[in-house]
Amino acid sequence: MHEAIRLKAGCKINLWLVIKGVLENGYHELETVFYPLSDPHDTLVVTPREGQGIVFTCSDSALDGQDNLVVRAYTTYAEATGFAPGIDVYLEKVVPTGAGLGGGSSDAAAMLRYLDQSARQSGEKGLALDALIDIAAGLGADVPVFLLGKPALATGIGEKLVSVAIDMTGMTLVLACPDVHVSTAWAYKAYDEHVASREAEKIDDEDLTSRLRRHTHMPFQNGVMLYNSFEEVVFSQYPEICRLKEILLTNGALGALMTGSGAAVFGLFHQAEAARNVKCSLDKSGIRTYLAHLG
Repeated sequence: MHEAIRLKAGCKINLWLVIKGVLENGYHELETVFYPLSDPHDTLVVTPREGQGIVFTCSDSALDGQDNLVVRAYTTYAEATGFAPGIDVYLEKVVPTGAGLGGGSSDAAAMLRYLDQSARQSGEKGLALDALIDIAAGLGADVPVFLLGKPALATGIGEKLVSVAIDMTGMTLVLACPDVHVSTAWAYKAYDEHVASREAEKIDDEDLTSRLRRHTHMPFQNGVMLYNSFEEVVFSQYPEICRLKEILLTNGALGALMTGSGAAVFGLFHQAEAARNVKCSLDKSGIRTYLAHLG
Protein backbone atom coordinates (compact mmCIF):
# COMPACT_ATOMS: atom_id res chain seq x y z
CA MET A 1 0.00 0.00 0.00
CA HIS A 2 1.38 3.37 -1.04
CA GLU A 3 1.85 6.03 1.60
CA ALA A 4 -0.08 9.30 1.23
CA ILE A 5 1.85 12.51 0.62
CA ARG A 6 0.59 15.85 1.95
CA LEU A 7 1.24 18.89 -0.24
CA LYS A 8 0.81 22.35 1.26
CA ALA A 9 -0.66 24.98 -1.08
CA GLY A 10 -0.52 28.53 0.28
CA CYS A 11 -2.05 31.68 -1.12
CA LYS A 12 -1.05 35.17 -2.30
CA ILE A 13 -1.88 38.81 -1.99
CA ASN A 14 -1.47 41.50 -4.63
CA LEU A 15 0.47 44.52 -3.40
CA TRP A 16 -0.08 46.27 -6.69
CA LEU A 17 -2.57 45.45 -9.45
CA VAL A 18 -3.14 47.60 -12.51
CA ILE A 19 -5.34 46.51 -15.42
CA LYS A 20 -3.61 47.90 -18.50
CA GLY A 21 -6.03 46.79 -21.20
CA VAL A 22 -7.63 43.90 -23.05
CA LEU A 23 -5.59 41.72 -25.41
CA GLU A 24 -6.83 40.37 -28.74
CA ASN A 25 -7.41 36.94 -27.17
CA GLY A 26 -9.81 38.48 -24.64
CA TYR A 27 -7.46 38.23 -21.67
CA HIS A 28 -6.66 41.34 -19.68
CA GLU A 29 -3.13 42.68 -19.64
CA LEU A 30 -1.97 43.21 -16.08
CA GLU A 31 0.87 44.65 -14.09
CA THR A 32 0.84 43.20 -10.61
CA VAL A 33 3.11 42.39 -7.69
CA PHE A 34 2.40 39.06 -6.02
CA TYR A 35 3.44 38.34 -2.45
CA PRO A 36 3.06 34.69 -1.36
CA LEU A 37 1.68 33.74 2.05
CA SER A 38 2.04 30.37 3.75
CA ASP A 39 -1.31 30.75 5.54
CA PRO A 40 -4.12 30.22 5.02
CA HIS A 41 -3.28 27.14 3.00
CA ASP A 42 -4.98 24.17 1.37
CA THR A 43 -3.63 20.63 1.64
CA LEU A 44 -3.53 18.09 -1.18
CA VAL A 45 -3.38 14.53 0.12
CA VAL A 46 -1.91 12.49 -2.73
CA THR A 47 -1.91 8.68 -2.59
CA PRO A 48 -0.06 6.91 -5.42
CA ARG A 49 -1.66 3.77 -6.81
CA GLU A 50 -1.21 1.35 -9.68
CA GLY A 51 -2.27 2.30 -13.18
CA GLN A 52 -2.81 5.76 -14.61
CA GLY A 53 -5.10 8.72 -14.11
CA ILE A 54 -6.34 10.85 -11.24
CA VAL A 55 -9.27 10.26 -8.90
CA PHE A 56 -10.09 13.57 -7.25
CA THR A 57 -12.27 14.45 -4.26
CA CYS A 58 -12.56 17.62 -2.19
CA SER A 59 -13.73 18.56 1.29
CA ASP A 60 -15.95 21.17 -0.40
CA SER A 61 -18.38 19.27 -2.60
CA ALA A 62 -18.99 22.41 -4.66
CA LEU A 63 -15.37 22.21 -5.84
CA ASP A 64 -15.45 18.49 -6.60
CA GLY A 65 -15.35 17.19 -10.15
CA GLN A 66 -13.31 17.25 -13.33
CA ASP A 67 -13.39 21.05 -13.70
CA ASN A 68 -11.26 21.59 -10.60
CA LEU A 69 -7.90 23.16 -11.40
CA VAL A 70 -6.11 20.26 -9.72
CA VAL A 71 -7.60 17.82 -12.25
CA ARG A 72 -6.98 20.22 -15.13
CA ALA A 73 -3.35 20.61 -14.03
CA TYR A 74 -2.92 16.82 -14.00
CA THR A 75 -4.56 16.40 -17.40
CA THR A 76 -2.60 19.21 -19.02
CA TYR A 77 0.72 17.94 -17.66
CA ALA A 78 -0.07 14.40 -18.80
CA GLU A 79 -0.95 15.61 -22.30
CA ALA A 80 2.26 17.63 -22.54
CA THR A 81 4.62 14.95 -21.23
CA GLY A 82 2.90 11.57 -21.47
CA PHE A 83 3.51 11.10 -17.74
CA ALA A 84 0.20 10.13 -16.12
CA PRO A 85 0.76 8.23 -12.86
CA GLY A 86 -2.12 6.69 -10.97
CA ILE A 87 -2.98 8.91 -7.99
CA ASP A 88 -5.89 9.55 -5.65
CA VAL A 89 -6.06 13.19 -4.58
CA TYR A 90 -8.10 14.58 -1.70
CA LEU A 91 -8.14 18.37 -1.40
CA GLU A 92 -8.62 19.79 2.10
CA LYS A 93 -9.97 23.23 1.20
CA VAL A 94 -9.22 26.06 3.63
CA VAL A 95 -8.35 29.09 1.49
CA PRO A 96 -11.62 30.93 0.84
CA THR A 97 -12.91 30.92 -2.73
CA GLY A 98 -13.86 34.17 -4.40
CA ALA A 99 -11.47 36.00 -2.10
CA GLY A 100 -8.70 37.04 -4.49
CA LEU A 101 -6.17 34.82 -2.70
CA GLY A 102 -5.47 32.44 -5.58
CA GLY A 103 -6.23 29.28 -3.65
CA GLY A 104 -7.29 27.29 -6.68
CA SER A 105 -4.25 28.46 -8.60
CA SER A 106 -2.00 27.44 -5.73
CA ASP A 107 -3.60 23.99 -5.68
CA ALA A 108 -2.91 23.62 -9.42
CA ALA A 109 0.71 24.70 -8.99
CA ALA A 110 1.18 22.19 -6.18
CA MET A 111 -0.10 19.45 -8.49
CA LEU A 112 2.23 20.52 -11.30
CA ARG A 113 5.24 20.53 -8.96
CA TYR A 114 4.32 17.10 -7.61
CA LEU A 115 3.96 15.62 -11.10
CA ASP A 116 7.23 17.09 -12.32
CA GLN A 117 9.15 15.85 -9.28
CA SER A 118 7.54 12.41 -9.60
CA ALA A 119 8.47 12.25 -13.28
CA ARG A 120 12.11 12.97 -12.47
CA GLN A 121 12.16 10.44 -9.63
CA SER A 122 10.72 7.74 -11.87
CA GLY A 123 13.37 8.33 -14.52
CA GLU A 124 11.17 10.33 -16.85
CA LYS A 125 12.37 13.67 -18.16
CA GLY A 126 10.89 16.58 -16.26
CA LEU A 127 10.09 19.96 -17.73
CA ALA A 128 12.20 23.09 -17.60
CA LEU A 129 10.72 25.81 -15.40
CA ASP A 130 9.80 27.92 -18.45
CA ALA A 131 7.85 25.01 -19.94
CA LEU A 132 6.12 24.35 -16.64
CA ILE A 133 5.19 28.04 -16.38
CA ASP A 134 3.71 27.88 -19.90
CA ILE A 135 1.46 25.03 -18.78
CA ALA A 136 0.57 26.96 -15.63
CA ALA A 137 -0.33 30.10 -17.60
CA GLY A 138 -2.75 28.07 -19.70
CA LEU A 139 -4.57 27.06 -16.52
CA GLY A 140 -4.94 30.56 -15.08
CA ALA A 141 -3.18 33.89 -14.76
CA ASP A 142 -2.26 33.35 -11.09
CA VAL A 143 -0.86 29.83 -11.40
CA PRO A 144 2.69 30.66 -12.61
CA VAL A 145 3.64 32.75 -9.58
CA PHE A 146 3.00 29.82 -7.25
CA LEU A 147 5.60 27.82 -9.17
CA LEU A 148 8.09 30.60 -8.57
CA GLY A 149 7.28 30.67 -4.85
CA LYS A 150 8.60 34.15 -4.11
CA PRO A 151 7.50 37.80 -4.53
CA ALA A 152 7.30 38.66 -8.19
CA LEU A 153 6.29 41.32 -10.66
CA ALA A 154 3.94 39.79 -13.22
CA THR A 155 3.04 41.30 -16.56
CA GLY A 156 1.16 40.07 -19.61
CA ILE A 157 -1.70 37.94 -18.27
CA GLY A 158 0.45 37.01 -15.29
CA GLU A 159 2.81 34.61 -17.03
CA LYS A 160 5.76 37.00 -17.44
CA LEU A 161 7.44 36.91 -14.05
CA VAL A 162 10.38 38.79 -12.58
CA SER A 163 11.44 38.02 -9.02
CA VAL A 164 11.57 41.09 -6.81
CA ALA A 165 13.00 41.62 -3.33
CA ILE A 166 10.46 43.48 -1.20
CA ASP A 167 11.58 44.60 2.22
CA MET A 168 8.77 44.30 4.75
CA THR A 169 11.02 43.36 7.65
CA GLY A 170 9.32 43.86 10.98
CA MET A 171 5.85 44.32 9.55
CA THR A 172 2.84 42.32 10.66
CA LEU A 173 0.11 41.48 8.18
CA VAL A 174 -3.55 41.05 9.03
CA LEU A 175 -5.56 39.25 6.34
CA ALA A 176 -9.33 39.60 6.67
CA CYS A 177 -11.63 37.28 4.73
CA PRO A 178 -15.27 38.38 4.85
CA ASP A 179 -18.04 35.92 4.04
CA VAL A 180 -18.41 37.40 0.56
CA HIS A 181 -17.73 35.70 -2.77
CA VAL A 182 -16.62 38.00 -5.60
CA SER A 183 -16.67 36.49 -9.08
CA THR A 184 -13.48 37.32 -10.96
CA ALA A 185 -15.37 37.20 -14.27
CA TRP A 186 -17.92 39.69 -12.90
CA ALA A 187 -15.15 41.97 -11.60
CA TYR A 188 -13.42 42.15 -14.99
CA LYS A 189 -16.72 42.79 -16.76
CA ALA A 190 -17.68 45.50 -14.28
CA TYR A 191 -14.26 47.09 -14.65
CA ASP A 192 -14.51 47.07 -18.45
CA GLU A 193 -17.97 48.62 -18.34
CA HIS A 194 -17.45 51.26 -15.67
CA VAL A 195 -13.75 52.11 -15.63
CA ALA A 196 -12.01 51.06 -18.83
CA SER A 197 -14.62 52.93 -20.86
CA ARG A 198 -13.25 56.10 -19.34
CA GLU A 199 -9.85 57.53 -20.11
CA ALA A 200 -7.05 55.08 -19.27
CA GLU A 201 -5.97 55.14 -15.64
CA LYS A 202 -3.20 57.55 -14.77
CA ILE A 203 -0.81 56.53 -12.01
CA ASP A 204 1.28 59.29 -10.42
CA ASP A 205 5.08 59.07 -10.60
CA GLU A 206 6.96 56.75 -12.95
CA ASP A 207 5.38 53.35 -13.56
CA LEU A 208 6.06 50.43 -11.24
CA THR A 209 7.99 48.44 -13.81
CA SER A 210 10.60 51.17 -14.17
CA ARG A 211 10.95 51.52 -10.42
CA LEU A 212 11.43 47.78 -9.89
CA ARG A 213 14.09 47.69 -12.58
CA ARG A 214 16.03 50.44 -10.85
CA HIS A 215 15.80 49.14 -7.28
CA THR A 216 16.66 45.82 -5.71
CA HIS A 217 14.70 46.43 -2.52
CA MET A 218 11.37 48.20 -2.37
CA PRO A 219 10.55 49.17 1.24
CA PHE A 220 7.02 50.37 1.88
CA GLN A 221 6.67 53.96 3.00
CA ASN A 222 3.22 55.13 4.13
CA GLY A 223 1.54 52.57 1.92
CA VAL A 224 2.29 54.47 -1.29
CA MET A 225 2.96 51.29 -3.24
CA LEU A 226 -0.43 49.75 -2.55
CA TYR A 227 -2.89 49.97 -5.45
CA ASN A 228 -5.66 47.84 -6.99
CA SER A 229 -7.64 48.71 -10.12
CA PHE A 230 -10.53 46.49 -9.00
CA GLU A 231 -11.31 48.39 -5.81
CA GLU A 232 -13.54 51.04 -7.42
CA VAL A 233 -16.04 48.61 -8.96
CA VAL A 234 -15.89 46.00 -6.18
CA PHE A 235 -16.34 48.55 -3.39
CA SER A 236 -19.31 50.02 -5.24
CA GLN A 237 -21.04 46.63 -5.36
CA TYR A 238 -19.80 45.33 -1.99
CA PRO A 239 -19.50 48.27 0.44
CA GLU A 240 -18.80 45.89 3.32
CA ILE A 241 -15.39 45.16 1.76
CA CYS A 242 -14.64 48.88 1.64
CA ARG A 243 -15.62 49.19 5.30
CA LEU A 244 -13.24 46.37 6.16
CA LYS A 245 -10.38 48.30 4.56
CA GLU A 246 -11.38 51.40 6.51
CA ILE A 247 -11.37 49.42 9.78
CA LEU A 248 -7.79 48.29 9.15
CA LEU A 249 -6.64 51.83 8.31
CA THR A 250 -8.33 53.43 11.29
CA ASN A 251 -6.84 50.87 13.66
CA GLY A 252 -3.19 51.44 12.90
CA ALA A 253 -2.48 49.89 9.51
CA LEU A 254 0.30 51.60 7.57
CA GLY A 255 -1.55 50.62 4.42
CA ALA A 256 -4.46 48.39 3.45
CA LEU A 257 -5.66 46.95 0.17
CA MET A 258 -8.12 44.52 -1.32
CA THR A 259 -6.27 41.64 -2.95
CA GLY A 260 -7.00 40.44 -6.48
CA SER A 261 -10.62 40.89 -7.46
CA GLY A 262 -11.64 40.55 -3.80
CA ALA A 263 -13.08 39.90 -1.32
CA ALA A 264 -10.11 39.53 1.06
CA VAL A 265 -8.45 42.67 2.41
CA PHE A 266 -5.07 42.94 4.09
CA GLY A 267 -3.46 45.53 6.31
CA LEU A 268 0.24 46.11 6.99
CA PHE A 269 1.21 47.14 10.51
CA HIS A 270 4.46 48.37 12.04
CA GLN A 271 3.11 47.60 15.51
CA ALA A 272 2.43 43.89 16.08
CA GLU A 273 0.22 44.68 19.08
CA ALA A 274 -2.05 46.88 16.95
CA ALA A 275 -2.27 44.08 14.41
CA ARG A 276 -3.22 41.54 17.08
CA ASN A 277 -5.84 43.91 18.50
CA VAL A 278 -7.58 44.49 15.19
CA LYS A 279 -7.45 40.76 14.41
CA CYS A 280 -9.11 40.02 17.75
CA SER A 281 -11.80 42.62 17.07
CA LEU A 282 -12.52 41.28 13.59
CA ASP A 283 -12.61 37.70 14.87
CA LYS A 284 -15.25 38.70 17.42
CA SER A 285 -17.32 40.29 14.68
CA GLY A 286 -17.34 37.03 12.73
CA ILE A 287 -14.70 37.91 10.11
CA ARG A 288 -12.20 35.16 9.50
CA THR A 289 -8.70 36.63 9.89
CA TYR A 290 -5.10 35.52 9.72
CA LEU A 291 -1.97 37.14 11.14
CA ALA A 292 1.56 36.84 9.73
CA HIS A 293 4.86 38.35 10.84
CA LEU A 294 6.79 39.31 7.72
CA GLY A 295 10.46 39.72 6.92
